[in-house]
Amino acid sequence: MGKRVLIIDDDPVILDAVSTILEDMGHQVDGYNSSSEGEQAALAEEYDLILTDLRMPEKNGAEVTAGILAKKPAAKILIITGHPTDQEALRNRQGPGTSVRMRNV
Repeated sequence: MGKRVLIIDDDPVILDAVSTILEDMGHQVDGYNSSSEGEQAALAEEYDLILTDLRMPEKNGAEVTAGILAKKPAAKILIITGHPTDQEALRNRQGPGTSVRMRNV
């Protein structure tokens, strides 16, 4: 049985591609291109995994992650970024329940 996954990414191409891949693998996926709406969904629902982009205009992925973990410390969150030399990503590599993965786009 698939897992329930939340994806938060302001790039519609990435959001659609990752959603399609995970759905094809049998997972149930909810996707948001607004960081605030995605964070609200993460707090309102239960997810096995949350994927969030780091660089977003409204609220960045580190802020979203902090907001979620403050209320749901057991949440599993993977921060993704297309900027592999991003200093903010490097600072956020270590943290409870989080992991940062770099993607080249």
